[in-house]
Amino acid sequence: MDDTDNMDDTAANTSRFVAYDGDVDALKDENAILFFHSKTCGSCKTLSDDITENANDIPEDVMVYKVDWDENQDLAKEYGIAKYHTLRYVGSEENVTGIFTLEEVLAKL
Repeated sequence: MDDTDNMDDTAANTSRFVAYDGDVDALKDENAILFFHSKTCGSCKTLSDDITENANDIPEDVMVYKVDWDENQDLAKEYGIAKYHTLRYVGSEENVTGIFTLEEVLAKL
């Protein structure tokens, strides 16, 4: 496998970690994880960087949505999110905080 193949694999899997675009209906059809973050949150950046660096580990049937806390307050309220750097597994009643790596995120699935 050459470097081009590696780049294609990374690009394909990085597409499993995307910015939330406001399509609430899409969340119902997928094994989705909502990552509520803020641009000013250092620990949010740490987790975001780790997910990006390890995107190849995201299973093909999982989508991780990076949700801007400040711009999506209605969605945060819908899922009972009280603060940023919180993850919500769609279909679960549990909000998860204190996670800093993709490995920890996926272990909670």
